[in-house]
Amino acid sequence: MEPTNQVVDPAHPVHHNIAVEHNTFDISDVTVVNAKSVGGFTFTGNTVRRLDEADQPPYTSPLFVFHGSSGIRIARNHYDKDLNTSVVTD
Repeated sequence: MEPTNQVVDPAHPVHHNIAVEHNTFDISDVTVVNAKSVGGFTFTGNTVRRLDEADQPPYTSPLFVFHGSSGIRIARNHYDKDLNTSVVTD
């Protein structure tokens, strides 16, 4: 989610009230959510699984990155071992 406007102001987001709920994500070492200018984002009840074998090195990419966003809720999700469950905001 990335708007075309150049000014990113968390007090005036472009996207509003987005919910990602009860999904399964089978991923490589990537960011699942990379959002810009979002007000009200919910990521709940999801499952995030690794594509590779369990004996591989831990993933380093943060699962969540938010730019100029507010009202973020991430809860009640299930993650495979060795995922980087960091939430990066600026």
